[in-house]
Amino acid sequence: EYTDPSSIYPVISDDLKRHLPLRNLYWNSPRRPLRSIAFLHIDLVEAGSYKHAPALVENNDSPAQIATEEPLDHGPSSHLGQQRTSGAGAIKERRHQIPGLRQTPYLKLFFLRCSDLESYRATHRARIREWVKDNTLPSQSTAAVNAQEFHDAFEWLIVHVVLPDDGRSISRASNASRSDARDGHRSSSVVTDKVRADFNGNSKTAVDRVAHVQVQRNPEHSVATGLDQDPSSGWSEFMLKAKSLILSSFDLRVAHYEEDIKERHAQRNIPGWNFNTFFVLKEGLARGFESVGLVEDALTGYQELAAGLNSIIEGGANRGQQGDHFRDYTDDIAAELKRALQFDLVQSLDRANGSSASTTISDDQGLQDLIAPGSNILDTDRKPFRELILANNISVFDFHCYLFAREVSLLLRLANFSDPARDESSTSTNIGSGSSTITQKVTKSEPQDLLLLSEICRRALDFFASAARLLRDDLRSSIDPLSRVYASAHPSTSSGLETPIENLVASWTYSACQCILNATDVPSLRGQLHTLRQNIEPSQATSSCTQDDVSLLSREELPRRTSSLPMRAQEPPNPFTSNTVTAFSSLNAIKVLPPNSPQTGTRDLAAQRAELVTLKRRILTGVVRRSSNMKMEWINLAGSLSFKTSDTEDVALHDRSSLKHVRENGARQPNDHGVKSLRDEDLKQSCLSEDAFCKAYEVPVSLSSALKSLTVTALALDLVGEKRRSAASVMADLAAIRYHAKDYNSAAYLFSQLASFYYNSDWARLEFPVLDMYALSLRHLDSKQDFIWVGLQILAKIAHRSQSPFRLAQQLLLHDLGGFVHYLKGTLEMSKSLRHPLSTPLNKYFGDVFLDPYINHFGGRDGFYVYLKLQSLMPEPFEAHQIMVKLVSVDYEQRCSIRLSTEAVQLLRRGPNQVLIRSTMTCTGWYRLERIEVQAANIRFVYDTAAPSDNAFLGAPPIRDHINEANSTPILVWPDDKALEACLSLHPSTHLGQPRLLKITISSGRNEISRANISLRACSAGLRLHTAEAEIPHGNDLILDKSQSGHFSIGPLGTAAKVPIQVPYSVESDLAVIKMKIHIHYTVADKEYLYVCHGELPVQLQLSVNVQDSFQGQALFSNFRIGTANSSPARISNYSMDSTEVYRVSLSPMSVNEVDIFASQPLSLIAKINRGASEIQGPPAKTAPESVLTLRIRYASLGRELDTAAEDALVHSLHESHFCDLSRLLGDAFTKMLRSKLSTQELESIALSREIQVAAFEDYEWEVVLVGLHPDRRAGIQQWLRKWHARHSTIKLPQVIDARAVADLVVPVEIPPMPVVVTARIDILGYIIGSGEAHPAAVNQTLLAEVTMKSSCRWAQKSDDILNNNVILDIKYEVQASPDVWLLGGQLKARYRTEAGNTHKFPIILLAQRTGRLQYPSIMVQIEHVQNAGIESGITNRVPKIMAASEVDYLNREESILIVPNLRSSTVNLGSDSACDGARLVESRNSIQHRWKTNSITNMSAVTTRRSFVPTAENLDSTSSSTNNSNAASPQDTPQQSPSSTSLSSLESSGVVDVKNVNGKLLDTYGNEFQLPDFTVKQIRDAIPARCFQRSGAKGLGYVARDIASLAITFYLFHTLVTPEKVPLKLNRAVLWVVYSFIQGLFGTGLWVLAHECGHQSFSPSKTLNDTVGWFCHSALLVPYFSWKISHGKHHKATGHLERDMVFVPKTRNEYASKIGYYAHELTELMEETPLVTAGTMIGQQLAGWPLYLIANVTGHDYHGRQSEGRGKGKQNGFGGGVNHFDPSSPLYEAKDGKLILLSDLGLAITGLVLFLVGHNFGWTNLVVWYFSPYLWVNHWLVAITFLQHTDPTLPHYQAESWNFARGAAATIDREFGFIGRHLFHGIIETHVLHHFVSTIPFYNADEATKAIKPVMGQHYRSNVEGGPIGFLKSMWRSARMCHWIEPCEGVEGEKKGVLFFRNRNGLGVPPHKMPDPPRAIRN
Repeated sequence: EYTDPSSIYPVISDDLKRHLPLRNLYWNSPRRPLRSIAFLHIDLVEAGSYKHAPALVENNDSPAQIATEEPLDHGPSSHLGQQRTSGAGAIKERRHQIPGLRQTPYLKLFFLRCSDLESYRATHRARIREWVKDNTLPSQSTAAVNAQEFHDAFEWLIVHVVLPDDGRSISRASNASRSDARDGHRSSSVVTDKVRADFNGNSKTAVDRVAHVQVQRNPEHSVATGLDQDPSSGWSEFMLKAKSLILSSFDLRVAHYEEDIKERHAQRNIPGWNFNTFFVLKEGLARGFESVGLVEDALTGYQELAAGLNSIIEGGANRGQQGDHFRDYTDDIAAELKRALQFDLVQSLDRANGSSASTTISDDQGLQDLIAPGSNILDTDRKPFRELILANNISVFDFHCYLFAREVSLLLRLANFSDPARDESSTSTNIGSGSSTITQKVTKSEPQDLLLLSEICRRALDFFASAARLLRDDLRSSIDPLSRVYASAHPSTSSGLETPIENLVASWTYSACQCILNATDVPSLRGQLHTLRQNIEPSQATSSCTQDDVSLLSREELPRRTSSLPMRAQEPPNPFTSNTVTAFSSLNAIKVLPPNSPQTGTRDLAAQRAELVTLKRRILTGVVRRSSNMKMEWINLAGSLSFKTSDTEDVALHDRSSLKHVRENGARQPNDHGVKSLRDEDLKQSCLSEDAFCKAYEVPVSLSSALKSLTVTALALDLVGEKRRSAASVMADLAAIRYHAKDYNSAAYLFSQLASFYYNSDWARLEFPVLDMYALSLRHLDSKQDFIWVGLQILAKIAHRSQSPFRLAQQLLLHDLGGFVHYLKGTLEMSKSLRHPLSTPLNKYFGDVFLDPYINHFGGRDGFYVYLKLQSLMPEPFEAHQIMVKLVSVDYEQRCSIRLSTEAVQLLRRGPNQVLIRSTMTCTGWYRLERIEVQAANIRFVYDTAAPSDNAFLGAPPIRDHINEANSTPILVWPDDKALEACLSLHPSTHLGQPRLLKITISSGRNEISRANISLRACSAGLRLHTAEAEIPHGNDLILDKSQSGHFSIGPLGTAAKVPIQVPYSVESDLAVIKMKIHIHYTVADKEYLYVCHGELPVQLQLSVNVQDSFQGQALFSNFRIGTANSSPARISNYSMDSTEVYRVSLSPMSVNEVDIFASQPLSLIAKINRGASEIQGPPAKTAPESVLTLRIRYASLGRELDTAAEDALVHSLHESHFCDLSRLLGDAFTKMLRSKLSTQELESIALSREIQVAAFEDYEWEVVLVGLHPDRRAGIQQWLRKWHARHSTIKLPQVIDARAVADLVVPVEIPPMPVVVTARIDILGYIIGSGEAHPAAVNQTLLAEVTMKSSCRWAQKSDDILNNNVILDIKYEVQASPDVWLLGGQLKARYRTEAGNTHKFPIILLAQRTGRLQYPSIMVQIEHVQNAGIESGITNRVPKIMAASEVDYLNREESILIVPNLRSSTVNLGSDSACDGARLVESRNSIQHRWKTNSITNMSAVTTRRSFVPTAENLDSTSSSTNNSNAASPQDTPQQSPSSTSLSSLESSGVVDVKNVNGKLLDTYGNEFQLPDFTVKQIRDAIPARCFQRSGAKGLGYVARDIASLAITFYLFHTLVTPEKVPLKLNRAVLWVVYSFIQGLFGTGLWVLAHECGHQSFSPSKTLNDTVGWFCHSALLVPYFSWKISHGKHHKATGHLERDMVFVPKTRNEYASKIGYYAHELTELMEETPLVTAGTMIGQQLAGWPLYLIANVTGHDYHGRQSEGRGKGKQNGFGGGVNHFDPSSPLYEAKDGKLILLSDLGLAITGLVLFLVGHNFGWTNLVVWYFSPYLWVNHWLVAITFLQHTDPTLPHYQAESWNFARGAAATIDREFGFIGRHLFHGIIETHVLHHFVSTIPFYNADEATKAIKPVMGQHYRSNVEGGPIGFLKSMWRSARMCHWIEPCEGVEGEKKGVLFFRNRNGLGVPPHKMPDPPRAIRN
């Protein structure tokens, strides 16, 4: 309300409207949560002229949506006691006593126009003071506070308005200067300040109630006037104050409303309390919330009022107290009933009196104007409801209707509902009228909330149910007493009292349903329904949806706000199968396909609207049944085919007597007695005639109104809403109607869908009539195949029902369905006309189907038979032309199937039947039932376990597979002892130079075979069978035909004939086992039989033959080692090797007749081979046949001997018993079980003792075999086998090899070519001792010796150039010896040229360094070919040289020299007179006095440099260990110092040898002496307590749960707390997320360690649990579990082994030098590595070490060429090298590991997919922070832990010859990492040494076990616990600086040479030993 004494409002109104509505209001009440109001529209009314208070409306979404609504206490249009104004003669309105009905403004404004203080003081101040006094609440003044006034709380505000004219006038008064204009502006500000000083409070918290605004009327003159160019500056302040004051008054009103409501509610139990008055008060609060847009609060208020009303009405005591406040009936509806009763009464009197005209009441008397009573249910202005409530003059029915209308209006407003299909020119619609009118501006761009609209429909359905009961009681209460008297006096018309009542209730419900449908109609749903209904009848559908379709109720649009109102939970979807859904989409009669709903809530809305349409449909049918005389039986029929759609709706059963045509009696006239009382025009018109009803109900009489039909609309809505059951109910009605209308085509399509639905719903009594009508429709359409299908379905239902466990139910069912029995004969007869057999599931027509699992043999012929039991459920007997059973092998690798069938027609009667089925095929093995076929006429009843049951007919669901359950027992098939048999084996003779052979032995048994067709099929990849080369030894005439590949024929064969067939084969790859399949089709007495067997043969040779050749001048010695290729021993009976024309062979003879060989004890035989031809000519070429010798070995494998002896023993005993037919089955099974139980040690024991120890019957798995026998025979054979085991505890092998076990192996032996053989020896020159008697040499005694070298080309090939004199030999030799054994001098190295056959000698000197038998020094020889022509021409520097293969025959290789001490006596002074304390050596004498024969020792240098020792005229390169001779003639004569030998001159001058060179100690990097471990693993395990080995799966899972919970909790805390709202600074958040990644890295590493425990099987005793937990945990950490597990296991098996270890294998010196680009000998000369380089290397290792290990096997060994399966050929570590942890073909794994590798890759793929989805949905940055940052920490800890466990300056590494498991396991170290290591990392750092000895001990027992093994390991237990975690990190740096490469210790010999320690280039620890430079190039 505003006061405008200056008439300024018209001037400022335009500017004011531009700043409205008020935006972004926030109501913060202390009693409620914060509420936001997007914008609020206000209307200004001049003081004294308003009748409606300013409207306050909000909207949260669109600024363009403006609405006007009543204020907080705005009442209805005609309040009690309120007087309306009319023009100028307005009468002042009386203020009502009830707060809910009063209306006052929220804010009062006073517009002030004043430009100077003088006028303000003189005139305006007094006026303002008076206005403020009149408009101040008592709470804002000093007057007494009246609580009643708080309901009218308001605020006031003074607005000082400054116009441009005011500024110009001031400017003119100041001489029109610009400064004066500004002075005028300042003057207006002074006035505003003065007003604030006069009327604002003096306290600091006083509210500023003065606003200052400026209005610019002409923008062009803004600069001239000097006013503010921003006209909105003052307005924004004004708007802020207005918002604050309005919300302040609103909050005050709400507070006092709530206090009053609380007070009134507390008085509800006091007599005289009136609910209606309480309702008006509380509704005033609800309307106040609605006025400011808080619609949800308003809706909550109305819901509370509705609940209160229900409690008042339903409560017994309260009902008595409040009964006077409600009327018993509703006046207007009672008047309608009264008029209907009057009309019916008059009509009854007319019919009684026989007249109709005189007493008929005209339609003009009230029945003509039909207004549906429920059509305006949402209109709250159709009655003065609030006044009626206040006057206690309202019925309960009207009260409920009013509350429902108010709730719906609020829900519509929340749903932002609008109708763009209405008149586009109209911008608003009205819902209701009068003072409660709500005007809603339409915003077409905003979506509607369809879920809220569906909620309206749901509430409407609930409301209509209760409202109908209330309305019915209301009408009965309003019946006039005279009518009751009349009804009692005329019993024939008594029912007429109820008919009008029911019709009025139906009319109200029908129209109310339509009203809700109109109110909730939306364009998106309307378009879908239009499309669907057009597809129903395309020819009749209109091009667009008409207004008559589903119209909208006129309404005004309300502002919309997003709802948080809790909606009712949706009902669960109906159990409708996918087959049924597909069926609905394939209809042809009604083409209905639910489209994808583009908007949320469309399906819910459609489903709820379908319920409303269905309700209208039920009302229509009910009215027709009750009020019409139309005889349409199909109405009842259609209802009977419906099903129960709700909890209260019953379903009628089908009556076959009602199946009559709908048009049989024609149309009937309606019963006006019932129809006239209908008050809904559409309902009434639909009941006037049958045609009208058909139009509304959708009967195909007239389809002009198809789009308006209730049935089609309900069907379309059900389909859109996915209410399949309701849609099926509607379709049932349509199908029945169209069938009786003889529209068989449409009916058939509909019934095809309904049949499956009823089948799913198990409504058998309804399904039979549906199928019957479906079948009759198909018969009329002459659709034979479909008719057969339906007939089979009827028979299946009869069969299914006949299995009921209640006999009475079966009898009743068969009695009711007796008319359907004829379908069996009719269906079978009609099937004969089909071109192809029709298949249907067998288990739908047969009950118990049982196949006897035990076979029976015929006895006189091959094959077998079984019995099949069938329980026919057919209503009558029928003939089965064929019954077939298919059995399939249980072994899926060797797939085989057997078919059994009958030989004659079988009559199957109702009930049990037993049929004998036969098979002429035999294939030994276990089988299961796969298929049963029963063919009658052209119908196959099929049961197939390989595929799901064929229940696709009519979309039927799968039925219980009782046949599979009854026939799950496997069936054992085997031939008897006289049947045909084929045995597959390898040919006993194997020639390695020729194709290998298979041997197939066919035994005909009892059969006289005229012809046998044999088919061989390879089952192994790469196996090729050469059947065209098949042969029968000594019987090739039996082979009839072998022209076809893979097939050949033999015959004829008599009884008991055995035919061995040899078939060559080849393989394209290395196969350990070959698999093949043999089919033998044979004919016996014109009857065909089939025998099938599967063969699996190991093709690996039983023997392994290795040869080692040694060339010794004139002869070649070949050492052949003959061993077993597997664990089975063998017996060698003979071997031979024949000489040829070229070679003479001498073979060592056998010491005994037969020799047993074992895997660890092979046979060694030596062959001496001499050349028979001239030595000059040389051996023949390699390809010449005479150059190949042949080694023949005859042997017997123990496995073959064992199988033969065991099978003979058992079979022989069986033949003597009555179980002889089981000999083949049990003999083969016994040998397999016997072999499986024998270990390698037992096989060796059998080979030595020639006896087989047979265990007891219980120790063999006989039950696995015998379970396939009939129980009667099973007991007998079990007893017999027990006795046989008792009698045959030992089976003796024959001492002479059985001929059946003998095999021959022929090995071609090629003589290897050897171009050059050099014979070398060292001869020590004679020396004289004393009188000339020989005596051993002494230590440090100088020995003169000669090296003799002789070359030979005797073993070169004829094609070699050496034999053609084209080349000469360039020979280089070097004498080597360990310096702690020999000191060498003389010509130790030399290179010379010579021709083959020449002998050369070179002088050397030997000095023994220790006593004992010393081996001679070794000689290394290297030979090259040099062209002879180049030497002759003198251009040797350009002569090409070719390395020649050679062998050295070193004659001193096994010789030794005895060395004795050289000290005979010593004199020691022990007296006290000595100058020093203790003993003192005085004198010592040598025991040997020696001298050279020719020269004295002083002439040694001359001896060692004589040119007579030089082999040729030119000494190319000779070396000597003596000093240079000063008498040398030239530098060429001076020998060069050998860098690798020790100088004798220096030795004689010093006499002291370096300790490290002499003693040969092992020194680690620190210089500490290392001793090789000498304890065993058994000692380690024995020292550990038994309790340490115990594993607990529950405890392991507890640790896993702990780590996962830690990860989850950490993520939750950081994700919840580290947010921009709680941590605004980005830097702080980044730091916290770094902390998060570190913590998660620790927990993730702990989880990795637990998976590591699973890989070692230390997690739990269950391998399945271990691998499952490990796979999940490692896959989540991107670790391929099984791949890692396998390679990590190899690491544990070869720890510290340089050629087999898998983790952190250190580089050798050469490898390290090559890596950095230097030679190995240069490493000692390099500068120190900088710390920066070390740090960079460490960072790279920690970041990428783990992924590189998985991808490229870095730090693992690179000897993959030695992989046993040949997988590593050509593969190496590194990218693209083929070595990784993801490829099943990687050399890290074997072929058997392939599936596990793929399973690991699958785990990584699943994790990758999850990570991709997380990144895609939550952002890739989040994924990096959440997962990959902690993942890098996990990688860091894994690499650091592993690196420090195996890399330390104290740890050794071993070469192959020095390694064993105990030494490798001890080459690890324990460290300490504090709390993190022991608790988060589960002790993997602190107990790693123990873990390498026994990896199955769980981590929680590892500390105790570590303490137990320390005493056993002694000094070899290594640990570094100094500094804890800090020391752990320091160790990383120390190891990186000190551990660069490994090398042997200097001066060590023997196995110590294979022990290597770390060295470095940084000068830390023991320095690396210096290596000599490589040899210099040869100079001229």
